[in-house]
Amino acid sequence: MLKRGTVCRVIKDLTGFFHVGDIVVVLENYVEVPHCCLIEDYNPNYSLYDYTVDKYNPMIENYELEELYDWSEK
Repeated sequence: MLKRGTVCRVIKDLTGFFHVGDIVVVLENYVEVPHCCLIEDYNPNYSLYDYTVDKYNPMIENYELEELYDWSEK
């Protein structure tokens, strides 16, 4: 399960919200469905509810994302 703050590369997006290769950050993870935003829109002080709906999208963790690193470790 990807936790909040995990940085990932998009390897597929069935909804077309993100593009393959985009770098995203997990905002929240509900029932193993990570809600992500682009890394340039990420603010570690914000919760999911601080973002407008055009800034984040739910993803399928193991199918659409490649885990890169944990933001909090940088």
